Amino acid sequence: MCRSGTRQPADKERGMEDRVNGEAILGRLLEMKMPFGKYAGRPIMDLPEDYLVWFSKKGFPDGELGGLMALALEIRINGLEGMLGRR
Repeated sequence: MCRSGTRQPADKERGMEDRVNGEAILGRLLEMKMPFGKYAGRPIMDLPEDYLVWFSKKGFPDGELGGLMALALEIRINGLEGMLGRR
């Protein structure tokens, strides 16, 4: 129990929650489409790297879209596309 008296999830449960959340985020990365601009309608993970780099310099949009764009860039920069089960 923590100070507030609520039960804290066991490490194993917390690990499972993190994995499920991570999988959901990666799923959104593959499903969510760019809502505006030159690449409107294209899945976030399929945006060109130079476009993502440009946004990283100018500032990613707020909210989920910006977070997913930043994640897509990190995945690309670090050569982790294979963890998405494609390419």
